[in-house]
Amino acid sequence: MDGEGNVLKAAKPRGSNSGKGVFRSVLAAGLFVASLSPQLWGQDRGAAPSDSAGANSRSDQLNYIEWPTGEDLFSRDPTDQASNQQGSRDRSQLDAIALGKAPKGAPNVIKSLYRAARKGSAEAQYNLGVYFATGEFVEEDDALAVKWYELAASQGLVMAQANLALMYDHGEGVPEDDRKAAKWYLMAARGGSLMAQVNIAGLYAQGSGVLENHTQAVRWYTVAAKQGSIIAQYNLGVKFATGGGVPKDYERAVNWYTFAAAKGHAKAQHNLGVMYSNGYGTEQNEEESVKWHRRSAEQGLAEAQFTLALKYYQGSGVGQDLSAAHAWASLAAPQGHEEARLLQSVLEERMSSEETQVVP
Repeated sequence: MDGEGNVLKAAKPRGSNSGKGVFRSVLAAGLFVASLSPQLWGQDRGAAPSDSAGANSRSDQLNYIEWPTGEDLFSRDPTDQASNQQGSRDRSQLDAIALGKAPKGAPNVIKSLYRAARKGSAEAQYNLGVYFATGEFVEEDDALAVKWYELAASQGLVMAQANLALMYDHGEGVPEDDRKAAKWYLMAARGGSLMAQVNIAGLYAQGSGVLENHTQAVRWYTVAAKQGSIIAQYNLGVKFATGGGVPKDYERAVNWYTFAAAKGHAKAQHNLGVMYSNGYGTEQNEEESVKWHRRSAEQGLAEAQFTLALKYYQGSGVGQDLSAAHAWASLAAPQGHEEARLLQSVLEERMSSEETQVVP
């Protein structure tokens, strides 16, 4: 599940932005290390993981933002849903009848849901969508799942809207369609779906299915972050660090990175380490920097492993230890980190040279 509780299908990553060039740290270095520097990771464009813990009171720091109007995908007329509610239910009932009866040999729970769905129950239609999407009690059928989700979503059921968006987002049961995914994510986000709020923010940030709009991205990340979304908190850190959709503010970036890092987000931990190392938005503190880089590196993030290798090479925030530096560089290099591979080679040459100079 995904923070949403009832959304059963996990959202796919929307590209983790492995191009790490958000901005570079400025670590003092020796002759070799001067040509190498760790980088801050950029935005995570994926749905929130299971992160139901709420943000603490410091999240109120964003209340000063005045959000622009008229920049969503469609107008938000409060009379729309009320005026069309009965019509939507009637149409949903007719469409459910057109889908036929329960599959032959289906268990009683499915038969009961079909009866309720044919009477227009959005909840029953949604549950049938879940069962067909997961293959529980019935043979898995994504196309049929989409049809049931659509009937429930058209009646305003937020869970169905969120799952329908995922199906269009992933191209499951329907051709992949970012515009339709964005439409349903936005509806579900307005209805309070945490996952949908994170994903519509990602679409705005990418300009995928909607016009690129970083102010709207920040708006929805803020809503999700205040509900405790780890990815939203991390992405707000990136936005404040880079000035994407908000004025650049390193102190607020540190605050949001801290929220996400404390919950175990590896990229937030790494970025927080860089902020401490450079004194961006906080007092410079190499020991604190090493702590956060280590936590990130232990989760396998190559950039953090490389940075920790540099720390040991330099003796920055930790005692100089070429063996430890080599060990961390050796973990990052096989992941395609070229600077780590270069550092690994330099360390091997230096350590070999030192060994040959030892008198027997």
